[in-house]
Amino acid sequence: MTLLHQTIDRAYRLMGRKEYKVDRSLKARELFANTANRILPILRGAVLGLLFKSHKGIIMIGPRVTLRGLSRLKVGKSLNIERDVELNAMARNGVVFGDNVTIKRGTIIECAAVLRNLGDSLLVGDRVGFSPYCYICIRGPVEIGSDTIFGPGAMLYSENHVFKDLNTVISEQGEVSVGVKIGKGCWIASQATILDGVTLGDGCVVAANSVVTKSFAANSIVAGVPAKRIGMRNDQN
Repeated sequence: MTLLHQTIDRAYRLMGRKEYKVDRSLKARELFANTANRILPILRGAVLGLLFKSHKGIIMIGPRVTLRGLSRLKVGKSLNIERDVELNAMARNGVVFGDNVTIKRGTIIECAAVLRNLGDSLLVGDRVGFSPYCYICIRGPVEIGSDTIFGPGAMLYSENHVFKDLNTVISEQGEVSVGVKIGKGCWIASQATILDGVTLGDGCVVAANSVVTKSFAANSIVAGVPAKRIGMRNDQN
């Protein structure tokens, strides 16, 4: 273990990640290269962070990132936004990210499709991770609990179109926006979709490619289209 390993460990602890330790198999030159690659994102974050409503720690913003509504965005300790992310924070009641949130490349978080109809709000807890190419559509209020992770390509929609009237085109029938609540410590696997009105209790697991149309209790394991409960995390069998 080198002094560089220890220094990086301490830096992560200062950002609130007390259990984080750099892999000791990484060589010093690899750590230097990785650290150098973070310099420009940190500089971008330092400048753009001045436009946020508030922030407490280090912000890293990768290249080709599109940001809107920053005056409505509150950030805790450490926010990492990778390349090609689109973040539109223009929600009526704002967007809050907790400590140590990571948004991987190509993810879209969209709080307003048009200026006449802003989304309600987005509240993201601590240590939440969005894998590459997630799509999060905010219309009704969305709450995501701490330590929840989204797999690549996972999607969330807090709005449904009204489509009952056969004599009116769907685009003119309006929308219903109830909202979505995802508890703490959930795993939304790759390509899974969460639809409006859903509440997932703490510790739920949503299998890859599932479409969740209804709510499930804590620690449920759900899968399928539409998703059904196939087990509980505390099952002994």
